[in-house]
Amino acid sequence: MNPQIVPIHRIESQEDGMLFVRTDGIIDTMVNAPLIVAGLLVVALTMPLQTSFATTRTLDLIINTDGSTHISSQIDVDSSNFELSLFGPSIDNFVAIGEDGTTLPGEVIEDKAMIQTSDYSSITVNYDIHDLISKEGRVWTFSFDSPTSYSLLMPKNSVIVGMDVLPENMEQLNSQIKLEIPTGPAKIDYIFSTPVEIPTTPSEFSFDSVTIGLIVGPIAAAAIASVIVAKKRQSKPQLQTKVIQTTPKPTTIIGIPTPTVII
Repeated sequence: MNPQIVPIHRIESQEDGMLFVRTDGIIDTMVNAPLIVAGLLVVALTMPLQTSFATTRTLDLIINTDGSTHISSQIDVDSSNFELSLFGPSIDNFVAIGEDGTTLPGEVIEDKAMIQTSDYSSITVNYDIHDLISKEGRVWTFSFDSPTSYSLLMPKNSVIVGMDVLPENMEQLNSQIKLEIPTGPAKIDYIFSTPVEIPTTPSEFSFDSVTIGLIVGPIAAAAIASVIVAKKRQSKPQLQTKVIQTTPKPTTIIGIPTPTVII
């Protein structure tokens, strides 16, 4: 072999001209890409709907005296694995029940609950939450933004002092107030009233009556006694004096008649 050294500047381009690329595949790709993206979006949107679609039938709230709120909700579901959005992360005593009263397995993670509904079409969820009540001084404040209308039972011996929502209905149940609240944000301020105790000391009126009785009683007794004494004096027989005049028999002295003395 006889190797040859060729200078670099002697190397020339083997081909000169324009580079042509076929555009049929690119056009098809550009047309199909939006369809593929749209299909992926549809799949991504439909998958959560299949696992979390539900309709709230009833929603009932009960405010406890310690500041917690008990929530009971009846929900219609259409999937075996249901994800429920809770109204806050501070959750206690979570229980999910089927239509026949069977307790359903579930797990609470922050403000979400994963429930195995076991093909039940309707379930009832109960839990206590500590995120709806705040307190400043004597005033307690209930704040809640509900996606549906609900009933609210106030605690015993509570008095509502402020409200920024117009309830659909209000009724008194013994020592509690029950409200029907429409959809949307609501804020209710309330305080606890101390129960009225019956005083053990006599009232002012009774005290005055006793005092008057103690004063008037002896006076009346003395008056009655004086009347009785007066009546006795009137009924006592009076002593009648009778003057009996005696006329002595005249005594005759011999020779001198004795004068007769008349008394």
